[in-house]
Amino acid sequence: MLLLLMLGVALVWGAFRAAVRVPVLVLVTLFSGPPALPLEWKPPPYPQRANAEPHLNAWAARLLGNPINVRCVVERLEPATGNVLEAKELGLYQLRLAPLDFIYAAEGGQGGQQAEIEQRILYTMTRMPGGFAPGSLLRVSHERKPGWKASELSYGEFNEVLRTARRMISAVRAIDAADLNLPERKEDFSVDVAELETRAGSASGWFQKTLNELRLSLNTPETASLESIRDWMLRAATFGVTGAIPLSAAGDSPSDRGILLTQASSIEKELRQRFEQFTALASGFNPNTATPEDRRRLALARMGVLFGKAFVALPRFTAANAVELEKALADSAKAQDGDPLASTTWFQRMARVRDGVARLNATLNYAEALNAGEKLKLTVAQLPYSPDDRWVGLALKSGQKLPGGKLSLVVQSSAPIDVRQPLAGLLIDEWVEVVPSATETTGIALQYDHPSAAPPQTILVAAPPEVELPWTVWSLQQVLLETLDLARIRAVDPDALDEVGHYLPALYFAFNFEGHTVSTDFTKIK
Repeated sequence: MLLLLMLGVALVWGAFRAAVRVPVLVLVTLFSGPPALPLEWKPPPYPQRANAEPHLNAWAARLLGNPINVRCVVERLEPATGNVLEAKELGLYQLRLAPLDFIYAAEGGQGGQQAEIEQRILYTMTRMPGGFAPGSLLRVSHERKPGWKASELSYGEFNEVLRTARRMISAVRAIDAADLNLPERKEDFSVDVAELETRAGSASGWFQKTLNELRLSLNTPETASLESIRDWMLRAATFGVTGAIPLSAAGDSPSDRGILLTQASSIEKELRQRFEQFTALASGFNPNTATPEDRRRLALARMGVLFGKAFVALPRFTAANAVELEKALADSAKAQDGDPLASTTWFQRMARVRDGVARLNATLNYAEALNAGEKLKLTVAQLPYSPDDRWVGLALKSGQKLPGGKLSLVVQSSAPIDVRQPLAGLLIDEWVEVVPSATETTGIALQYDHPSAAPPQTILVAAPPEVELPWTVWSLQQVLLETLDLARIRAVDPDALDEVGHYLPALYFAFNFEGHTVSTDFTKIK
């Protein structure tokens, strides 16, 4: 019975696999117009990452919230016992970092290695007026303090928000016009390559200047300004160089000089290797004969070398189907049967089974809880556009068939999107959905006993070897064995007989030497 049930399941599953396929479901974030950084985020002194990718920098600010609300408590410890002697506080805004600097800051590793943000907090605390003296044993507390407002965060709480946003941004990619159109439609290249090359060129200029200044300091180790070395090391940190936060926060003693020069030497080596890779990318590249696609790839590859492989740069592009896309987005509520929250329900369900959707969902949950500026706001666009279209993400009505060949775009943006302007965006997740048909014809095979009554095809008639004696089991067995032997002889393939085969067809006659039964002796024929 178990075998029959498994067979039935296999047949039903096979029927579902032949069901209608919705081509693509795509979840993206879109940005249009000039990027706007929230007022609470002040311009950083080292804006390399922010200038290289302003749209993503502005979005990260709306995900992380107001830095003024993050209170970082630094504790000074007793070296012998590890007891807390005193604690002081600074605001996260005092680090003077861009939102992307937080996103791409190195996380802590094994063996007690501090995260880059913690290193910056301790560095700032040592240098600020009223801070701890250089050389103190310090640590950053992750705990909240009693009496804080509900809107205020400890460093530990902010770090959880940061890690969630970092996981989401590190798993996405930039989109272009082809991602917003049907796959079968041919797209003309519409990326603003010149604007992308300008950003890459500006970043390379700051990178080379940082490298040259560090080289100059290392060439004159006895007279180099330690404050200048610290400054250029912090600039190197904005290019994603690990371990670039100065280990000596203040002072000009010989030990401070030795520590900083050793650290600067390691940083200079890393910058030099990157610059060599950067230069090698352009080897043999002729911008006059290169295609726009080649120029875009080169610009993105260059920024990847300068800022690290994890850095995401968003090219600006123009949507070729802007008119159709604008109409489809305007009809979002209509496509959802008049329920604009239908896409929200779909999003929450997909977050349970799709990793990309889950990462965005977790990030937006934190942003909404912090009132950071970004919130879940989905708009649905279905292509090719039809005024009477119904979103494929909805449950089918009775008797309704699912249309094929549809591209379903779900756009996340808390700000209005003008698709006629240059766009930039991130691909959060995409997949091809397999939807079963409403009804299927299937069947099941059952085992049954073969009927025992059937007409014979061959009848064997045998005479007893000795007429006077009755049949015995042994004699009957011998007759059957002899019959089988004769059958094998008669069933021999002519190819198996080799040279004898050409004598066939022929007849085989048995000869009985004892004379007990009728037989033919051909030796007596003359």
